[in-house]
Amino acid sequence: MSKPKAFPDFHPDRPITSAAQDALGRKGFSHAIADRLVAWHGRDCLVAAIYGGWGTGKSSVKNMIVERLGEIGTAKTAEALHVLEFNPWQFSGSEQLTGEFFATLSESLVEHPASSSAKAKKQAVASAERLGLYSKLLGAGSGILSAGAVAASVLFPPAAPVLQAGAKGAKVGADAAKSSRTLLDKPAPSLRALKQQLKSDFSALKRKMLVVVDDIDRLTSDEVCLLFRLIKANSDFPNLIFLLLVQRESAVTALDSIANKEGDRFLEKIVQVPFDLPEPSAMAVSAAVIEGLNKILLPLLRDQEWDDKRFPDVWHGGVRDYFVNLREAYRYLNAMAFTCGVFRSAKAFEVNPVDLIAIEALRLFEPAVFDIIAQNKNTLTSDAPSHSKKPLETLFEQFGKAAKSKKAVESILPNLFPVLEVITDNMHHSRSSWAKSWKRARRACDPEFFDRYFQICLPQGQVSESDIHEFVSAVSDYQAMSAQLAKWSQAGLLEPALARLEAQEELAKIADPVPFVCALLDSLENAGSKPTGIFDWDIANHAACWARDILKRTKDPARRDAFAKRFVEESKALFPVVNMCRWILPPKPGAKNEEDEKLVTPEAAAVIRGNLGTRLKQWATQGNLLKHPRISKLYWSWMYFSEADALAWARQQITTPLSAMALLRAFVGESTSNPIGSYYVGKHKNLSLKSLEQVAPLTEWDRAFAKLKKPAFSTDDSANLAVYEKAKKRRQKGLPDNDWGTMRDEFEDEE
Repeated sequence: MSKPKAFPDFHPDRPITSAAQDALGRKGFSHAIADRLVAWHGRDCLVAAIYGGWGTGKSSVKNMIVERLGEIGTAKTAEALHVLEFNPWQFSGSEQLTGEFFATLSESLVEHPASSSAKAKKQAVASAERLGLYSKLLGAGSGILSAGAVAASVLFPPAAPVLQAGAKGAKVGADAAKSSRTLLDKPAPSLRALKQQLKSDFSALKRKMLVVVDDIDRLTSDEVCLLFRLIKANSDFPNLIFLLLVQRESAVTALDSIANKEGDRFLEKIVQVPFDLPEPSAMAVSAAVIEGLNKILLPLLRDQEWDDKRFPDVWHGGVRDYFVNLREAYRYLNAMAFTCGVFRSAKAFEVNPVDLIAIEALRLFEPAVFDIIAQNKNTLTSDAPSHSKKPLETLFEQFGKAAKSKKAVESILPNLFPVLEVITDNMHHSRSSWAKSWKRARRACDPEFFDRYFQICLPQGQVSESDIHEFVSAVSDYQAMSAQLAKWSQAGLLEPALARLEAQEELAKIADPVPFVCALLDSLENAGSKPTGIFDWDIANHAACWARDILKRTKDPARRDAFAKRFVEESKALFPVVNMCRWILPPKPGAKNEEDEKLVTPEAAAVIRGNLGTRLKQWATQGNLLKHPRISKLYWSWMYFSEADALAWARQQITTPLSAMALLRAFVGESTSNPIGSYYVGKHKNLSLKSLEQVAPLTEWDRAFAKLKKPAFSTDDSANLAVYEKAKKRRQKGLPDNDWGTMRDEFEDEE
């Protein structure tokens, strides 16, 4: 089993813990608040709040404030605040929330630095007892706490943890709880008297207490209301500071339910000093995303895989607009780290990194747009309709309606799919001009690569970029290229691999193309042809195309001749070589051929034809030609290169029945028909008796076929014999061999 790839940097959704980690320039803001809290006189309770939206970094600012307070306390002990943090989200339900709120305050009194002596500790325990009784009286007498909360407000309930207290603190807390239960059994003092005593207790503190309350946004509406009631109930005690971190709008919405839709006024009565969290600069957040992308992508990419010309258009054109805070930035970077890990291979990156940056942004922040893109592959990866823009206009309108940020989406999409520039800029990009470039760059606008971006994997039937890179890197090594081609062939990927190689233009510029072309030719000998509807494209044509293109790029005629000769001489294949020569050789002297590109001089062409004639004769003599699945193309090519030798060999085959039957395959052709309005493609065999008579009279063919016994030949041979008999019947009727009208009627009768 191969070792899993290391996962790129992951950004957990956690706040920073120190000002040294501040990437948004909020250190000054945090330190200023900490300094003002220290400077507060302490004669009254202070409730301050930092307002900020979800994910805007309130907890990070809180940690920098606490860090700063610790620094001040270390430097100036007299000015130090006793800080305790209360996170209401850690407790479920109103009852536990109430109990833990008072338990935390009581514990803070017991553990306060001023309570270090035995006498002070005893006074602190008594204060904690009074605070516990106060919590019970609030619930029973004032109606501020719910009935359920009264039962939970007993100091230090057995199930509640003692926050931030060591073993000694836990013992003191337990003693306080025990004493408070004794106190609660006595006749209760009035709420006013108890509150006055608590004011005296808090006034006696030598250090101010700061209660930091975070994660309020995570509470239910009822829990938010309860928390603010608790804070309001304790807002008369001196030397006590509450610092709340909350999204103002969510708090107001929750408080509306208990303040007759005036939650904003209720909040203003509780919070005396509000601060608005500074918005992070777009530049700072963008810098964080860019830094993260560099960490993810730089180890994965080769230089030529990064397009520094397109990236600014994609980034400034809309992608950066989605990063309003670090939470969204880190969420995106985590997704990119995961996706890039999927597309990383040993030698290459499987998609275009700039396109991936944009598409991942759409997937996370514009899921509706992402879905529409995935459903419109054909439209987005084809040429714009020449007759009307309406289909594209309709699609573009759908994108705009589905977008959360219409401006960003309408800017990003034409960068990803140039066909849309017909709508945005009235520009038309012809696929024929850009197809190879887009495929080479692994763009999303290429139909082969499109699915990769939406399946987050290499789709079945596609070739990895790593394999393509490895092949191109070994372009001068015949053995290495042959091994890779064989690997693709065994996996059923040879044809898609050859199609991908067509976009690798560097292959046509190599100094010695012979190993490359010969590796292609030899790998295609037994590859077969693949039907593509009404036309059949022979896979061997890929090698012929490469040979022709390489010769076209070679300006020196002598070098062209040398390459062409070596292609034929050094290849071990037969049919692919014969097929290639039909593409690159000029016509024989006197032959009619309008497509004479003169890639090879007549002198070199004569040598190559002689070589091929000799090779075909050797194959035929060894019995390999009759067995070859492409006997028809090979025989007629041999007729072209060396007609006398081909006819002499063919006449010898008529003397034995099985050889005659095998030879008949060279003369039976196949045509296709596609009825109007139908997707059906019919295939039909046809035969020219004149071509048979060029080898031998029909009587000799009849004599050979008459000696055949039915079990000796295949179903395909039976079909060929039937075609032969039909051709003879047409002749008996006085019809020519190639009478299309008669053959069409026969095809219709067959269907």
